[in-house]
Amino acid sequence: MRPCFGKEATRDAHPLELTAYRLEIVQPSETALQLREASPPAGTPQPAGSRDVYVRGRGHVPTAVFRSEDLHAGHHLDGPCLIDRPDTTVYVPESFELQVDTYTNFRITRTNGGAR
Repeated sequence: MRPCFGKEATRDAHPLELTAYRLEIVQPSETALQLREASPPAGTPQPAGSRDVYVRGRGHVPTAVFRSEDLHAGHHLDGPCLIDRPDTTVYVPESFELQVDTYTNFRITRTNGGAR
């Protein structure tokens, strides 16, 4: 049986095997994207739960977890918090805030010692 990992795992005839790759194609636009002001969202997003996040120098910190599908344009969250998405998890550290813009992008900015 051949090993699955290490230098013995490659095939002699094909020493390099690609198993995954990513391609990104970017084309400049002739028109500039116009960002709109977000109207105030209806309601405040509620955490879906909590998880401990390891923070260097502080250890494990209980952190609120929000679902991305519950966040809409105009929503604002203070860190620390996590946003779970189907493809990734976004961490907002303490002394940072997250704002959801009209295109549902997450804009994370530093606050002044936690104060807005």
